[in-house]
Amino acid sequence: MMMMVLFQVKCVFVTDGFIDDSAERDFIVQERSHYNDMELQPLQGGREFGLRFLKQIKWAMAKFDFQYILRIDDDYFLCLKTLLSEIQVRPKENLVWGNFHCEANVAWVDESFMIFTQDIIVKFLSQNESTMLCHPHAGQQIGLWLNDIPTKLFKHDSRLYHGQPASFSSKFDNIKNVCDSYLGVHGTYEEKMRYFGQNSNDKNRSKAHRLPDFSTFCKTTTFDYRVIHPPFYFEPKLCKDNPRWVLERGMYVGRQNDQ
Repeated sequence: MMMMVLFQVKCVFVTDGFIDDSAERDFIVQERSHYNDMELQPLQGGREFGLRFLKQIKWAMAKFDFQYILRIDDDYFLCLKTLLSEIQVRPKENLVWGNFHCEANVAWVDESFMIFTQDIIVKFLSQNESTMLCHPHAGQQIGLWLNDIPTKLFKHDSRLYHGQPASFSSKFDNIKNVCDSYLGVHGTYEEKMRYFGQNSNDKNRSKAHRLPDFSTFCKTTTFDYRVIHPPFYFEPKLCKDNPRWVLERGMYVGRQNDQ
């Protein structure tokens, strides 16, 4: 997670704090103490990405006075200098910036990379707590919340790579100047992350990339969970009940071993 005020940036790793394995828990606590860049949230793990997001934005609003907030997966290579140079010309209100899905006449932002202006976060947290709905997938949960914000301004960025993990994709073999073509690359693991960092050409850009009107990408800005198919279909539940949809628990390990 990243909070931004023009050129001031605060980056924080956020992970689940209820860890059953004592050795793993001790390792996380030691790393947190050493680097001071990690926050532990009161969750045990599993498919509860929506609740994670809710707790993260509550924490961010309590700690920081930010203009923008970026929620990003830890396997996402980010062209940070490019982003900071471009964000100066992006909308200061109502912004939802990311890589969107547009299917079955609904639209929702991919939760691996999402930028919001502060007013959107305020509107999220201003919902009635007795009726606020959560979903195991944060992108769908946010889609539901955004249905009630008519002023929202969606920005779809095709420079955000989503597909086969980049570390397993031949299209990224020996690529140079990755930030000339991409703003961020999902599915980037340790070795490839180092390679991208050494071959990024990430820099302040004199001209911001033009993000076209959202209607050129998708004809709708609404979301309806009922059109989603398994295994991603779940009915929303009240956030106040700390709902559970599936029984598995434990840290989500991602796609690194799916090659």
